[in-house]
Amino acid sequence: MHVLNRGLVPSLQLAKAVHIQSANFKDLPFPLPLSTIMDTQININTIPSSPSSPDWDVPSTTVWTSKRTPSIAFKSSKTTTELGAAIKAVALKFRDMMEHNPSLQDMHFFLSKWVNAESGKIQPMVLEWLAHFDAVPLAAGHGRLDLVEALLSYGFELTGEAVKYLLVKAKETGSFKNALEFTVEKGWDINAPVGGIASIRVPILA
Repeated sequence: MHVLNRGLVPSLQLAKAVHIQSANFKDLPFPLPLSTIMDTQININTIPSSPSSPDWDVPSTTVWTSKRTPSIAFKSSKTTTELGAAIKAVALKFRDMMEHNPSLQDMHFFLSKWVNAESGKIQPMVLEWLAHFDAVPLAAGHGRLDLVEALLSYGFELTGEAVKYLLVKAKETGSFKNALEFTVEKGWDINAPVGGIASIRVPILA
């Protein structure tokens, strides 16, 4: 692997997904972090779109079960490729943005770089990473129906955890009815369990 100052130069595999314009190269900061290259110069058309691809590299979830204890889901964010690691870095940057309750405009701007032009949805492998770091639950925890709705339009899913956070916040702000109607409109089953460990979750009206 070649080293440029303290920043990493992409290997051949990562180079397939990255293109740096030579005219702009001198303007880039040094050391040149891998996440900086990926965030600004990645060509999403070269990112794998299907698990059948040998370069498909997304988070995993393992469910541990026992007769004596509730089922526990373990999330892993380990990567197996440089491209996966770089997209993970982008996802972590997005999580940081969502933790700080961004404006709708800022969120759209960030996500616009990763939208598939034909489907209008986030590129599949990128979506897996963005969703893994709780984009929807974070938006829900801020009570931001506008952010949640926008995320759903990009291909994110409304999870039980997100519904729980959304309704908890809605109770605090006196907007529980509106939040409940929103979740139902988005297809959530009010009898489905929300949040927490699967075997001890309860419906939102319980």
